[in-house]
Order: sequence, then C-alpha cells, then structure tokens
Amino acid sequence: LELRASTKKTSLSVFSCCMAVFITVLAVTVFGLHIRLLLKYQKLKKEVEKSGEFEKLRDFNFKYRGLSTIYLEFRDISFAHQGFMLFFIARSILVGLVLTILFNYPMAQAIIINVLSVTILGYICFARPFKEFIDFIMQIIFEVCIFAVNIAILLIAVVDTQEIDYTPWVEQLGNLIIMINTIASFLPSAFLALKIVKFVK
Repeated sequence: LELRASTKKTSLSVFSCCMAVFITVLAVTVFGLHIRLLLKYQKLKKEVEKSGEFEKLRDFNFKYRGLSTIYLEFRDISFAHQGFMLFFIARSILVGLVLTILFNYPMAQAIIINVLSVTILGYICFARPFKEFIDFIMQIIFEVCIFAVNIAILLIAVVDTQEIDYTPWVEQLGNLIIMINTIASFLPSAFLALKIVKFVK
C-alpha cells in the first residue's frame, strides 16, 4: 500500500518505502522461521517417540523457551494443531494483500475476506488447536464477531453496486459493525477475568 501511495520521490517518501520493504522482508523472514521451528519440533518429537530419549525434547523446549508461546500453547498433536498462530498470521497477511492488490474491487475484497473467515473458523472448530477450552471458546467468539463484520461489509459492497438508494439499510449495517466491535473490545477483559478466577480456584 505504501508503494502504491508513493507518487512523488521525496526523501521522506523514499525512506518510508524503504521502511515498508524492510518490514515486509522482516515479516516474511519471521514467518519462515516460525514454519522451520514447528517442523523441527515435530520431526524431533517423532524421533523421541521412537527412541524414548525424552530429554532431547526437554532440551529443545528449554533452548527455545522464549518462543514457547507460538507452539507450546497449543495441542501437541500435529503441525496443523501447533500451527494455529502461523495460520492466524497468514490470514492477516492475506487480508492485507487483498486490501492492497484489489484496492479498486471492493466486492472481490469482501468475498475473499469472507472465505478466509469461514476457513479459519472451520479450522478452529474441527482441529481445536487450543489446550484450554476457555481459549477455544474465546477464539470462536472473536472469529464469529469478525465473520459478522465481514458479512456486513459484503452486504454493503453488494448494495454499493446497485443504483437504488439503500442509505437507511447501509446505516443500520454500519451501526451493527460498530456494536460488534464494541462488544469484541470488552471480550479480552471478560475472558481474562474468567482465567484469573479459574487460576485462583
């Protein structure tokens, strides 16, 4: 988006473009390292299950303890389960690319983003990658909220292609989006409170 918006070659715009490219390269590198870490863990786990040398797995977890959140917080069954964070980030990247590349095609944007929402929601429901049930419920609620917003945006995009004035309906959809976002903003605090109560008990 930064590259598309840059029309004048000023020193500030060149610096901004360079930073955008740098951050993109950094993000792709981190994404690749994430995949490598998960594959390495799964390979080591299979070797340990055959040899019975579980200390190797403990050493691995200790070595990468600073990164344990991205794979140990999820069910240790397969790459598909431990890779939730990877898929979640990939979805975010794809949404960003869709919004950038299909800038002039809002209908296509809305359809693709809804497909991504259904895909990640289906993945969470069937794979159930979370160890804690409360985390599973929290993520489901978040994804349902996101999906509802995406559906509303799709309907607005459909209305936008029609020549008839649907202003009142669009305003209602806009209010719905605001209401869902407001509810979603309070959910982290609510689930954090539930986790604290559970921990205390």
